[in-house]
Amino acid sequence: MTDFRVAAIVLGWNLADISIACIESLESQTHGPLDVIYVDNGSTDGAPATVGERFPNARIVALSENVGIAAGYNAGLRIAIAGDADAALILNNDTVLAPDAIAELVAAARRQSSAGVLMPKILHERARTRIWSAGARRRSFPPGVVFLGLGQADGPAWNVERDIEFAPSCALLITREALRRVGVFDPDYFFYYDDWDYCERARRAGFTIRYVPGAVVWHKVSLSTARSSQPARWWYVMGRSAVIYYRRYYRPFPPYVALYAAWFVAREALKGNARFLGLYLRGLWDGLTGRSARLPA
Repeated sequence: MTDFRVAAIVLGWNLADISIACIESLESQTHGPLDVIYVDNGSTDGAPATVGERFPNARIVALSENVGIAAGYNAGLRIAIAGDADAALILNNDTVLAPDAIAELVAAARRQSSAGVLMPKILHERARTRIWSAGARRRSFPPGVVFLGLGQADGPAWNVERDIEFAPSCALLITREALRRVGVFDPDYFFYYDDWDYCERARRAGFTIRYVPGAVVWHKVSLSTARSSQPARWWYVMGRSAVIYYRRYYRPFPPYVALYAAWFVAREALKGNARFLGLYLRGLWDGLTGRSARLPA
């Protein structure tokens, strides 16, 4: 069925070669019509020009600074909403899609009218038979959201289409009706927890979150973060975003966020990351006291 228009939004930050590989996989999709929007999140390596030269039919949105994942996606989503797209596919630039991935997601959206957010099966790009995510669920202790299937071998258990609680935002199809009723991502989350928050809001608006294993995406797993020269920023934002999320969705809030933070600090100290924990705790404090984000350089 080719009358279901999809706007594919690729969010990139530097690493033009990675974005090109992602968009090349979009060009190989069996589904059409497909509009490609590349949102550049303040790159300093000339990525917008490089991507625009390689894909002259793509719409290039070059932001003047890195506004984070949520606000970056929103720049593309607003274009999709203003246009005639039936759904928006948001993608981190470090993803590559199987040729029928969008067709499978669209077919599932047609079958399940209640589904407002649909995710593919996401595999590790460097270990293509290993699951990176088949969705996520809320965990009781320590309180939080955890991936389903992380690191497990792909197989029949992960080939069942079903409703899930949460879906990570590295690859999501969001229907036009969901965008109309739920809105876009909350830019208060620079990154981390933006996807969990969106799924909470979608479910509260009456939509289901659908896992579609027939659609396959390979993820190069946080290349922008791994290659960043500013690791301090990631730890700070992780703490601040956690407070925003737990305050909204956990009751009573104080013991839940305290328990989670204590568990997180203990885990990361044991992993050898103690040098970053002061930044994480500063992010927690700024979130608790309502301070505006003070992103470390």
